[in-house]
Amino acid sequence: MADLRLQKQRPFGVPQPGRFGKPDGEPGVRVELPDALSICTIQPFRGRNGACAAALKASMGIETPATGRANRTGSDAIAWSGPDMFVAISNAPALADRLRKAVGDNAAIVDQSDGKVLFRVSGRDARALLEKGVTVDLHPRAFAAGHAALTPLSHLSVMLVQASDAPSYEIVLSRAFAADFWHWLEESAGEFGLALSADGSSR
Repeated sequence: MADLRLQKQRPFGVPQPGRFGKPDGEPGVRVELPDALSICTIQPFRGRNGACAAALKASMGIETPATGRANRTGSDAIAWSGPDMFVAISNAPALADRLRKAVGDNAAIVDQSDGKVLFRVSGRDARALLEKGVTVDLHPRAFAAGHAALTPLSHLSVMLVQASDAPSYEIVLSRAFAADFWHWLEESAGEFGLALSADGSSR
């Protein structure tokens, strides 16, 4: 009998893993496209911020971040994404059910895993690359590990999180615009050399 279960597909317009742009030397930019992430929005109901924060702390072991910040433990993260709005990211496949059970009637949980995509961008030239497209000051004195911003990137609206001081960044955007973002990445990173992987195994 045919398996009719829905399977998550690679975003339209994003190529298979490979090397792009400058062909020689160590790539200056590495891009990972994990395909098994859960992404959920969290919006506490009026007057329930404290209760929601306590529930998230108990469920994910992560403090609710302040404005413009992101907190993480292991592979789980919660990032600020607007006034009284957060985005939770995890490798756990049932994150939405886990969060709904944890917060109860203290917040609205919306599973965005099929509608959003996350690109991880790292490498020695990652900051120089992103500075070509975002309106945020990415200098370490202004934007460092644990910072988050909602920003235009080229002509797209994205959530930008700096995951580490290496630096490495996470860019979350609508899956419908993944092809547009990839086109910008490939063109803008050409001078540095870009290695794309699906699971963190870029070479």
